Amino acid sequence: MMTAADLDLLQAYLDRRLGGAEEAALEARLIAEPALAEAHRVVAPGGTVAVALFGGATLHELRGAWREALPAGAADRTHRFRTEREVGAALVEAGLAVEVLATERVVERHAHPVALLKALKRIGAGNASPDRGGAPGLGARGALARMSAIYEARHGGADGVLATWEIVYAVARRPGVGTPDEAKPPPSSASTST
Repeated sequence: MMTAADLDLLQAYLDRRLGGAEEAALEARLIAEPALAEAHRVVAPGGTVAVALFGGATLHELRGAWREALPAGAADRTHRFRTEREVGAALVEAGLAVEVLATERVVERHAHPVALLKALKRIGAGNASPDRGGAPGLGARGALARMSAIYEARHGGADGVLATWEIVYAVARRPGVGTPDEAKPPPSSASTST
């Protein structure tokens, strides 16, 4: 959920973005998604954009277990999803005025970590991390067994292992005729759990 402190951070980002010395460093962390910039380009002034994206907590159990299972010095090739605050900042960076920004968490159970991986494969999910370097998979030989043991120890139980999906929902407007000329941070945020 986006708190008042988060809004203050977002406002500070905007203040720096519009003329501060830290602009380059902040842009490196909060670059607008190309799709959001394209939405700004194609939506008519005053038009609305609605998006739903996987949020930062998505599959955090799996990603954490993979990171820990990798041998020392091995590259972390797990995917990093954007947080609610980063999605809001990316919308603003794309020139859109955020009207609604909310998150929802859905927790599933799977028999074991390999069952989760098979379920992900069935829906066509794959590792889209830009840090993959073209290499297939997530890690070295033996990492799957180590990851499974870590995952089950940390997130398993009699009913199987947990898998969290966080969805970030946003509704934003392209400023235009009769609307404010500048993108603005969201007025409030809602968070729900399922």
